Amino acid sequence: MKNIHRLKNSLLNAGSYAVTHIPNCCMVRILSLFTIIKVPRKQIAKNLSDNGNILFTTDREKSGFFTAGRFIENQNEWESVRFGLSTMKYSGCEIMAVYNALLDLGNRMTTQDMAELISVFEKKGAELQGRWGCSPGSVRNYLIRRGYRVITTAKTDPDTINSIGENSDSVIITAYNDRNDIRRMIHTISVTKDTGGHYTLHNAYKRINGRYAAYSGNTPVNRLWEVMGLISQGQAASIYVIGISHPR
Repeated sequence: MKNIHRLKNSLLNAGSYAVTHIPNCCMVRILSLFTIIKVPRKQIAKNLSDNGNILFTTDREKSGFFTAGRFIENQNEWESVRFGLSTMKYSGCEIMAVYNALLDLGNRMTTQDMAELISVFEKKGAELQGRWGCSPGSVRNYLIRRGYRVITTAKTDPDTINSIGENSDSVIITAYNDRNDIRRMIHTISVTKDTGGHYTLHNAYKRINGRYAAYSGNTPVNRLWEVMGLISQGQAASIYVIGISHPR
């Protein structure tokens, strides 16, 4: 445990350098390396059982933090749900982005689907046994296994990012919360597009009238590049963009 904390502190202290000097393609590979340390099987089984009970209770009562079949916006309220050796509140943004994308793509998404989705990423993709969320590559690989067409980029130029938005049914973006300070960590969100081509962010830590909610900006946004300006008050910088489409 102490060694993990030392590693984390060392990486955070070198964070500004990483954001400004390490290419995104290299960062994606580095994050994949942290999945080598696996979540213990007993912990995965326990989490699946416990999480299923917690999610079922909150969904059934309609008074908790989760309702199956609706977009997840409120990650900060998921402290009771486990992911690996951490919690979904702290480390669950990638899983929530996948859940929201699957919902956007027409899947019903039940309570059991959510519990099992957590379990899937505990087995394949959890960084530092879940303490740092999931690797971007594991998100891509999961969607491919589900049979979706997937296009990705670690580039940051507007034309490339806009092209992914134009040619995808749904999008997942992993970004630095602050392009100058990695100590503000990394966040992953789902981005949906309406029939008019306007984008909406999900689980972007946005409060509307005191409640966490989807966010589409003060004016309609119809270029995916412009979505970056809605994340972290415009301080975000993309790391990896995943475009997802139905099979042809």
